[in-house]
Amino acid sequence: MKTIRFVPTMWILMSILLGCEAPAPDAPERVPSVKTIALRAEVPTSDRLLSGMLTVGDEARLSFAIGGRIVSAPLREGDAFAAGAEIARIDASSYERALSRARSRLESARSQRAVAEETFRRQAALERQGIASRARLDRAVAEFESARSEMRVAEVAVADASEDLRRTKLIATRDGVVTRVLARQSEEITAGQTVYEVGAPDAMEVSVLVPEQLVPGLALGSEVSVSLPGLGDASARGEIIEIGAVAEAGNAFRIHARIDGLPPGARSGMTAGVRLGSAEARPAVFSIPLSALVFESTSSAPTVGKRAVVFVLDEGEGRIRRREVPVAGLVGNRVLVEEGLEAGQQIVVAGVALLRDGQSARRWQSAE
Repeated sequence: MKTIRFVPTMWILMSILLGCEAPAPDAPERVPSVKTIALRAEVPTSDRLLSGMLTVGDEARLSFAIGGRIVSAPLREGDAFAAGAEIARIDASSYERALSRARSRLESARSQRAVAEETFRRQAALERQGIASRARLDRAVAEFESARSEMRVAEVAVADASEDLRRTKLIATRDGVVTRVLARQSEEITAGQTVYEVGAPDAMEVSVLVPEQLVPGLALGSEVSVSLPGLGDASARGEIIEIGAVAEAGNAFRIHARIDGLPPGARSGMTAGVRLGSAEARPAVFSIPLSALVFESTSSAPTVGKRAVVFVLDEGEGRIRRREVPVAGLVGNRVLVEEGLEAGQQIVVAGVALLRDGQSARRWQSAE
């Protein structure tokens, strides 16, 4: 009796039935959540009123090149002086004595030189006649050269002593006004110790600390507007002549602007309101963290003028849009942008290297 095997046939039928089943539906596309910030335009530079202070322009410190006791220092703060005027003097008695000693040494050196020269000439004549030896002539020559050297040293000493005596008087080299008095009559001072701080009487400046986010928009020669509350808000125009290279308090940078047409009564130390930039409208400026930008090249630090890519989330479409923008400035770890973006747009600030234009996305919401 034959045994019928059904096992292979059963496996064939099961395979056919499984192969005829409908394919599983594709899994829905995963929409990533992206972290964004809303763009907010910075206040235009020309609209920012900053508090500064008037200072005298072209400031300098005046001092003696030698030390001594001050016997005359007549100027006080606010006093004006003219070029060529004697504005301070130190006790000259020790320098007069030093000059007298130097002159005496010079006279002695001259006499010794004259004697040495006469001896040399006499020995030279005797040597030619064969009366004196060559050795005696050589000694005369050496003594003559030594006397000449001593006389030159004495002449330099007299010149130095004369110069020191002249320096006992502090003479103004230009017109000016005293802003600070740092040494008084009868005080002992050292060489180089400041006696007066002075400035140009016709050159006033305004000094002001500018927040770091405004510094990239400034340049030497930029215009500023100045108002003086102490003089009834009298106004003047100015021009930036110096921009600090190192941040001071609050990460602010000090700028100096020379003022034109300062109103009467303005004095150093007065409070001044400063508006940076001209009255012309400036484009909106957006401060964006570096993490939100993609640069074509990462071999060097971002620079002004270089172009970068920003990804904007269009919440209406639920998609990422690529925007190429120029760098307008750099402040710390943030980049300033003036073109290609609008206030209120949501820009992606994390994981931007993995994004692409047109990609579906939604805004990440923090858990409450």
